[in-house]
Amino acid sequence: MPRPASKTTLRRRLLAAFFASLVTMVTLADARSADNQISTSAPLGRLVSVGDHRLHIYCTGTGSPTVVLEAGMGANHLDWIRTQPSISEATQVCSYDRAGYGWSDPGPIPRTASQIAMELRTLLRNAEVKGPIILVGHSFGGLLSLYYARHFPHQVAGLVLIDSMHPDQFKRFREVGIDIPVEPGQGMIRSSRERLTFGIPDTYKDLAFHLARKTSTRSFMFDELRNVQKSIEQLEETAQLRPLRTEVITHGRREWDRLYSDGRMENLWTQLQADLARRIGARRLVVAHRSGHQIPLEDPALVDRMVRSVIADTRRPSD
Repeated sequence: MPRPASKTTLRRRLLAAFFASLVTMVTLADARSADNQISTSAPLGRLVSVGDHRLHIYCTGTGSPTVVLEAGMGANHLDWIRTQPSISEATQVCSYDRAGYGWSDPGPIPRTASQIAMELRTLLRNAEVKGPIILVGHSFGGLLSLYYARHFPHQVAGLVLIDSMHPDQFKRFREVGIDIPVEPGQGMIRSSRERLTFGIPDTYKDLAFHLARKTSTRSFMFDELRNVQKSIEQLEETAQLRPLRTEVITHGRREWDRLYSDGRMENLWTQLQADLARRIGARRLVVAHRSGHQIPLEDPALVDRMVRSVIADTRRPSD
C-alpha cells in the first residue's frame, strides 16, 4: 500500500499547480502535435517584421492614446479576448504575441525585459501604431510593462498593472518560507486542456489550446522563466518611473490559501501589490474581489473600467 504523501510533498505539488496557473506547462510531444494542428489556421491580426523575425499584433478600435496589452508568462493575445473588445470601444487597443508565443516567430534569446521591450518598441513603430500609449500588463507582463515605461518614458502616458510580478517578489517569498519554482523541471506538471483554456470563450478554446501547446511556446516560456531574475535586475538598473497616470489591480479571491492555510502567501502578495501601487504613484490598490490571478479573463469589466479611467485622465488638458 503506498505511503501517504507528507505535508511538505503535498505543498510542493500544490505550489507546482499554483505556478502552472501563472505559466503554460506542456510536454514536448503535445507541442509537436499542436504545431501540425495550427499550421493552416489564420491569426486574428497580422505579422510584422521586427528585424530577423516577425511578431503577431492584433489592433482594434480607433483613437488616442493607444492601449497596448502585455500578457503573462506563457500567455498570448487570447488572454485579452474578453477585455480587448470593450476597451476598443473607447480607443485603439493592441494585443500581441511575444516571440515564440501565439502566432509570432521565435526570436533572439535570452528572453529578458530589455530584449522584449526593444522588440515591442520596434513592433509598434513598424506596425505604425501611434503613441502615446497606455501599457496594461498582467503578471510577468506587468514587470515588462513597468520596464518599458521606465526605459521609454516619453512614449508612455499611462500604466495599468494587473496582479503584476513585484521586483522583490521572489526574495520576499523566500524570507517567509514560500518556495516558488523558478527553474524548468522543478515541480513542473503537464497542464490539462481545462487549465490551458481557463476563462477563454468557447469559440476560441480549440485555438487557445493548440497555441499553448506549440513547441516554441514551451521553449520561450522556459527561457523567460530562466531569465526572470535578469529581467528584475534590468528593471532595477533603469531610471525611476516619471509621473504618469497609473492603476494597480490585484486579485481578491484567496485561492492561494490552499497552498499555505496560514494565509502567508495571500497576505504577502497583497502587501507586495500595495507596495507596488505606492512605488508607481497609483491612487489606490484596486481589488478584484471575485477573481483569482487570471483577472483579465475572470473580471474583464473591472479591467475595462480601470483602463478607461486612465484613458480619460490622459485625454484631459494639463493645467
